[in-house]
Amino acid sequence: MSNDSLSDLRRAIAEAMHADGALGGPILAVSTVGARALPGDGAAITLMASDETRETLAVTDEVIAAVERAQFTLGEGPSLDALTSRRPVLMADLADPVAQAAWPGLAGRLAELPVQALFAFPMHLGATVVGVALSYRATPGELGPDHVIFALRAVDMFTLALLRLREGQPTTEGTDWVGDGALGTRQVHQATGMVMVQLGGVIATTAFARMRAYAFAHDHTIEEVADAIVARSLVLDPDGSAAT
Repeated sequence: MSNDSLSDLRRAIAEAMHADGALGGPILAVSTVGARALPGDGAAITLMASDETRETLAVTDEVIAAVERAQFTLGEGPSLDALTSRRPVLMADLADPVAQAAWPGLAGRLAELPVQALFAFPMHLGATVVGVALSYRATPGELGPDHVIFALRAVDMFTLALLRLREGQPTTEGTDWVGDGALGTRQVHQATGMVMVQLGGVIATTAFARMRAYAFAHDHTIEEVADAIVARSLVLDPDGSAAT
């Protein structure tokens, strides 16, 4: 990728930052530009404060949206590894034994999707990672050095743009900067609070783990479990059972 490509991306991001009339506003516009710029067949831009707290700002297609949902449900995948390691995670072939061992649940969930390679790039703010840009390929194959360099520079560009846009909005301490995500994050948080009560006052991490275990055992997404809990059609009991 050339410097001209980076210059074109910089201009596109600058225009997106002033897209007040666009559906979803400038944050969605910048995220969409960033996702489309990443190498691969599709991509997602997700802000992440932790495994449990995330907001997917933009997805290019339903395939990458399904990958994001699977990672959130299972608690494993390249995005989580990139978040914790603060380094890019480049898996050129999901059939590789390394990928199978690292993400056994994810590999099974993605078996029927046209996803053969995943590339996760942490979104840095100084020493802190505030999110992950994830792209996929429908066929196996490594990213060339030029593509990796371009992706790293692109991620730096749109991360800075997104954070500048966020600075113009009310902010609070902790993880409240994560808002209503495209993948139902707010519903998951509400359900987690309800499960904390159902399980007798456990901490949020324990409640979320119970929801995730139920989702995995019943082949649901975490959002489907959250919807059922909020609708009160599913109750997770302290003894490990579930009433529906």
